[in-house]
Amino acid sequence: SDCCVALSVCCAGLQALRNHVRAQPYANELALLRAATRAAPDDALSWSLLGDALRTAPTDEPWFRETDATKAYEAAVDAGLEPEPCGLLALRPRPVPSSIAGCYEQRADVYGRGSHDGVLQLFEAAKWHTRGGDFKKATRNLLRVKKALPRDPELWVQFGLARRGAGKLAPAVEAYERAVELDPACVEAYQSWGNLELGRENRPRALELFRRELELDPSHRSRFENYASDPDIQALLKGEPFTERPVP
Repeated sequence: SDCCVALSVCCAGLQALRNHVRAQPYANELALLRAATRAAPDDALSWSLLGDALRTAPTDEPWFRETDATKAYEAAVDAGLEPEPCGLLALRPRPVPSSIAGCYEQRADVYGRGSHDGVLQLFEAAKWHTRGGDFKKATRNLLRVKKALPRDPELWVQFGLARRGAGKLAPAVEAYERAVELDPACVEAYQSWGNLELGRENRPRALELFRRELELDPSHRSRFENYASDPDIQALLKGEPFTERPVP
């Protein structure tokens, strides 16, 4: 009887601590999840979510990010998470996109594909299908995600990547246009759209899109390091003028 009472008090205290963590004003998702794992170090889901946030966080030092993410995922496994986090598969040497996508789809089935968490798992699966070149499966999952998140700019960027991969360039451009319509500051949309235009030799349009990308996020300059011999890209990086074309 005393044990049951003690266990009940302990569980109530843990729940109160979780509620306290959720109620605090945190600067970003990482801060919130770090606080959650400190409050409940045996909460496997919090560790797994922290791993996801670390793995996808922007940083100039991806090695440290991946090391921290791996530690968080391993803590989730130590806390009893089964099967192991899909993000941990993504950090292993020579990750297999189809296997990682399948992992996220299995997670979606666990949550329920119509639930919010299930939709987010399908979104991750779609991204990995695109990376693996299975654009049909990627599009299938994106269409499911669209039902729940039709106004998410990242969704439309992913539609653009999948459509471009399938050789459907005009529909891909429409997807990027939709992304910047929803969020004029969507850096990934300008980046991906510019890559498409450069690939089909529409250089004036590509340069204008790249210019907008750099205006929104100057740290993207580093991705143009391989264009040292391209005078147009170098002029762009130096801020030299070129023919302007309007961007939505």
